[in-house]
Amino acid sequence: MGKGKKTRPKLFEIFLSFSMIATIVLILVNIILDITALPFGVRTTGSVMCLIADVILAVAVICMSDSWRAGIPENEDTKLITGGIYLLSRNPAFLAFDLMFIGMLLMFFSIPLAIVVCMTIAGLHLQILNEESFLTLKFGDEYLSYKASAGRYFII
Repeated sequence: MGKGKKTRPKLFEIFLSFSMIATIVLILVNIILDITALPFGVRTTGSVMCLIADVILAVAVICMSDSWRAGIPENEDTKLITGGIYLLSRNPAFLAFDLMFIGMLLMFFSIPLAIVVCMTIAGLHLQILNEESFLTLKFGDEYLSYKASAGRYFII
């Protein structure tokens, strides 16, 4: 991410990468130190969220096939994927990432992890907004029609 991009998108994608890495590092620290402040039922809910996220992400990658990429492909020719899970969500991979990070937060809760997870989820949402602008410019009416039929995260 960020490779070969203009200044603003490059900095944003680099920030998002570091934020996601920081989230993963804090989760690993919490696992190693056995830090969790939440009851068993909440941690179990987090585990289920992570499993659901894994399924959603796998289906999204399969449906995206050769069009899968990280970041905005300014210099690549891509096609608009609107079938499969993309009928239900314009951003199933981002939905999966959100569910995964929230699930892991519930499993291994700490205040520093909560802060970094919130930053990461906010960054992912901003990335979606950047991608939507890019897709509107690239695909025009085709994307606007698709946008009207599938929700950003869910169909509704």
